[in-house]
Amino acid sequence: MYHINNDPLPGLKLVLSVFYREGIINDNLSYNIGFKIGIANHFRVQKPKTEIDDTINQIHNIYIDYDPYTITRLQLLIPVGMRYTLSSGKAISKISFGTNLGTSYNIMTFKSDDGNIRNSKSLSPVVLQPYLGFEYGKIGLLSTLDIEMLNGNLLEIKYSLGFSLTYRFF
Repeated sequence: MYHINNDPLPGLKLVLSVFYREGIINDNLSYNIGFKIGIANHFRVQKPKTEIDDTINQIHNIYIDYDPYTITRLQLLIPVGMRYTLSSGKAISKISFGTNLGTSYNIMTFKSDDGNIRNSKSLSPVVLQPYLGFEYGKIGLLSTLDIEMLNGNLLEIKYSLGFSLTYRFF
């Protein structure tokens, strides 16, 4: 019996918007497209679970992805989304929704069975990050769901849910 750990990974992320273009559809609705560069660091601190053989019921339990490790990701992202503007007098509010599409170069650091620190490098061909944000004036709150497949393996789909405080300079 397989027990696969797909818990969200805690961590930190810093993303810089390099290019951003907003096109107006009507007075309240616009679309946006751009280019972002990001770095993320996610980690798992759980203790590994060992394989268990149940001699009474003849069940062999295998635990996948319970080992502690750290993943550093260098990301290239293309945000595509929509923005709805709510304005009443001087108070301008905006609701943004869309997704960041892209790729990332992953460096996984883990301790191998012999106790040595090892690195594994991989390229994630598709990174999907749906987002939803609310902005009042220039300050906003953004929530992002980061979905990524590691090593091209469907068993290694990782996700994390993030909330961030945003500030628009322009």
